[in-house]
Amino acid sequence: MAGEYQDSTPKCERGNDLSGIRRFKAPTDLSGIGHERAQPADLALKKSICLTIRRNKVPDQENFGIALQSPWARGQKCPQSCPYFLNGIWYRQRQHRPTRINRRITVSTGMKFMQSIESELTAQTAVGLEYYSLGPGEGRPIFYFHGCPGGALEISWLPRQFLYETGIRLIAVNRPGFGRSEFIEQRTLTDFAHQIARLAAALNLREYGVLGFSAGGPYALACAHANPEQVRSVTLLASLAPLEEPGVLSKLHEPNRAFLEQARDDATALEAQLALQLTTGSDVLALLESVVSEPDLAVFANQRFRKHYLVALEQSIQHGARAFAQDMAIVTSAWEFKPENLATPVHLWQGTRDNNVSSGMFNYFSRNLPNVTPGLFKDSGHFFFIDRYQEILEAIAHEDVEHETS
Repeated sequence: MAGEYQDSTPKCERGNDLSGIRRFKAPTDLSGIGHERAQPADLALKKSICLTIRRNKVPDQENFGIALQSPWARGQKCPQSCPYFLNGIWYRQRQHRPTRINRRITVSTGMKFMQSIESELTAQTAVGLEYYSLGPGEGRPIFYFHGCPGGALEISWLPRQFLYETGIRLIAVNRPGFGRSEFIEQRTLTDFAHQIARLAAALNLREYGVLGFSAGGPYALACAHANPEQVRSVTLLASLAPLEEPGVLSKLHEPNRAFLEQARDDATALEAQLALQLTTGSDVLALLESVVSEPDLAVFANQRFRKHYLVALEQSIQHGARAFAQDMAIVTSAWEFKPENLATPVHLWQGTRDNNVSSGMFNYFSRNLPNVTPGLFKDSGHFFFIDRYQEILEAIAHEDVEHETS
């Protein structure tokens, strides 16, 4: 079928040949694991235990529970050479080593950089949501929905001149619990869509586009479902699809598949695990670097993007792991609508070497969205937007012009 592709991404080493993998059974009692960030003493203990594991020794039972919550300690070498924890099993990471890059930004440097970004992009709040506006104030408004992990500031690196040239006004929104947006218990995809409608009304926007990256994709589609008269176009960048649909998880990189299934099946345990594992933006980036494809590692080596993205990752765990785990549980659970019932025009983009979103997800959207324009970027990974933003945003601007003249 036109628009489909076969995923050629190398699979995880988890398979019939277990010679290169060490497996340790995880404790089943997580009652002693708190949901707050780990304290310095815990980090020192985890570092000691992780070093023990890296020497191929099983940690002692007394410290086993803490050890299994931290794949690697902060300050270690590239996580490609470290074991990582997933669904109760430690796995040795694949053998290739990417070019070493300096991933660490100290807390003081990171905070100063965040302050410099926020001084340039003024954070605003309305209807309980924190948002940032990039581009001309009178430009065509497009709400940007970040990935997970991620935050509104993950697009702060975009050249402002290009936005002015294309006449696009991007409004990047932090979802509830991210950054300074208020956390909401028991929320759904359509709850957020209604929040966006209220935010648009507060900004005096009659019509707008929505752009969702990765876990932000389901929220973009929810806006088209809940607010069809206001949403003029949807753009999906490497979007997650409904997990219950046949074939969407096929050929997905095994660690990422297991992560999505855990988020769907046991978000509480995932939150406990992430709370101890992720305490800084650098921790989150290290986790991502362990599972993305080689093209994405090259993107992360771009120091300009890296600095901005680290700030966005800090937003995702600014108040602990609660919002992170909740957000993943929402997008991996059953959706309240069917994408095939949406009439809004959709631009669908994905890279052919994406470890985080499968080819089955792209093919599902290509087959089932009634008004979709699919596009593939050969040899690109999950973060293709960093290199392809001009082509994507120009396509949106062209769509908007046609919409206005029709």
